Amino acid sequence: MRALLSLALGCLLSAPGYAEPVQPQGRPSPQGEDPSGLPGRALGLTDPRAQQEALAALKALRFRSLKDPAREKALHAQAILEDRLGRPQDAAATFHRLERAWPRSPLLADGQVILAGEAVERQKFKEAEDRLRKSLAGDLPVEAKRKAQELLLWVLVEARRPDEGLAVLKNLTPLSAHSQPSERGLAAMVQVLCAAKDRSQADGARKDYHSLYPGGPNGARVDMAWARLAGALGDATESAQTLRSVIVQHPRSAEADEARLALATLLTEGRLPPEAAANFPSPDKLLAELTKAERNTEPAKKALMVKLRLATGRSAWAEVIALVAEYRGMGGSEAAVVADLRAKAVRALAQQCLEQGRPGAFLGLLEAESVDSLTPDQRLQLVRRFARGGLPEPAEAMMALSPPGERGVLRSAALEELPSGIHLEETGRILGPKVSSPTESLRRLQILLAGQDWAKSAPHIPRAAPGSERIACVVRYLGRPLDGPPAARLKEAESYLGRAPEKGRDREALAIFVADLRAKAGDWRGALALYPVETSPEQRAWVALMRATCLGRLGQKEAARQALESAAGLPGFKAERERLARQLQS
Repeated sequence: MRALLSLALGCLLSAPGYAEPVQPQGRPSPQGEDPSGLPGRALGLTDPRAQQEALAALKALRFRSLKDPAREKALHAQAILEDRLGRPQDAAATFHRLERAWPRSPLLADGQVILAGEAVERQKFKEAEDRLRKSLAGDLPVEAKRKAQELLLWVLVEARRPDEGLAVLKNLTPLSAHSQPSERGLAAMVQVLCAAKDRSQADGARKDYHSLYPGGPNGARVDMAWARLAGALGDATESAQTLRSVIVQHPRSAEADEARLALATLLTEGRLPPEAAANFPSPDKLLAELTKAERNTEPAKKALMVKLRLATGRSAWAEVIALVAEYRGMGGSEAAVVADLRAKAVRALAQQCLEQGRPGAFLGLLEAESVDSLTPDQRLQLVRRFARGGLPEPAEAMMALSPPGERGVLRSAALEELPSGIHLEETGRILGPKVSSPTESLRRLQILLAGQDWAKSAPHIPRAAPGSERIACVVRYLGRPLDGPPAARLKEAESYLGRAPEKGRDREALAIFVADLRAKAGDWRGALALYPVETSPEQRAWVALMRATCLGRLGQKEAARQALESAAGLPGFKAERERLARQLQS
């Protein structure tokens, strides 16, 4: 083995540029010593065969320590040779070893571009961008700087940030006389210029790409960028022709699916003149081509994405949601895009339900993802419509699925809109254990009164929201079974009436209730003072009877008869009114 190694080293030393022996494999070099100047000499070689032999010799070196400075130079030279020999992955691996051992080594500057290229292949665009910007901030040779700039353009395009590439493009280092831009670099330049809407420069770069790299791997991307630019600038005919070219030249590519969708959209939106549109495939044919794939294959998933986008463009929101479910069933990879399209469809459907006054049509979408897709105002309006329409369960479900910060507002809205006296169990669940507003106190009071929990009801009466509903609760509370003399109940009722903030018709029911208690106690004049002359239709018959009774007891028979005649045609208490009328005539 030692003899074979000696023979190999002898051949290497006979090559031009080698005058001193290389450190043998079995003998470690002294600490910090550059073994025979091999790294420096190896970097000066231009002949590929000599470079291969130097690379083998560098790999054969052994060192006393992993931190030996000589090893730092050897790894640097090894990585550079591997890159020159067309082994970028090996070069990146060697530079990674150098970086781990010497993170701040100045020799890493030569490797940042190589490491960035390796990061691009791993789809680690943030790492690649950091390395490229670090290398460009240093003092790079002209060719290396140009390579780094082109790779940075590609990284920005891949990261969907082509607009940031314009600054790089404006400061691009000129090429030497016999050099040409890389395939990826030139493709990225076209996409950056198209994103910047620089039609003239983009057209020139696109022509250069197809001239230098006919049939290049990124030709479809270049043409799609051009088609999008033409469409954005209003040149629908140029855009359509380019799209058709992508479909014909790259029929199986992802760009072809995008081109079919874009071309179908141009045709269905009527953006092409009729005579020009006749020269292109029909939208139906384009869509039919998109569906010629077996289920769960990548072409099928891409075809479904095209149909999904087309349905979105047509505002076919129910179809969008159905297609999203189908796509997810296939396990498609564009989860974020699909989620955005579904969220847009859910918001549009919710708005339709609200505008058409059909909140029940949204019940099929009452689940976490859909509710989260809505705007805060849509959630609020749907809760109001559910509650107003006597649908407390959907309102309750909407609240539970909404963000915690919105639930207080939604609860108050539901309690305001729920019809009083019904759905008490659901109202109690919506209300929760604590109340914090007059409306919530009113709802709690209604629930307690329905359960005849008189003791817990009383504290909520003064805190409940004023209005006819609160007065109805007060009357219900005062109508509880007597637990003392009738005079005490009359005094309590008069106290509630005196403290009631309600005015007019809102307090009418309580005033009549107190008047009735006064009449029972024989206080005819006091009762007459409370019975309203003008009252709501449902109370008119009773109030007319009781006013006539009070007037009769006070000796005002004519006024009593007039009170009865005012309600002569009304139903309710008719027999009692007729009997009183006969008594007044006698």
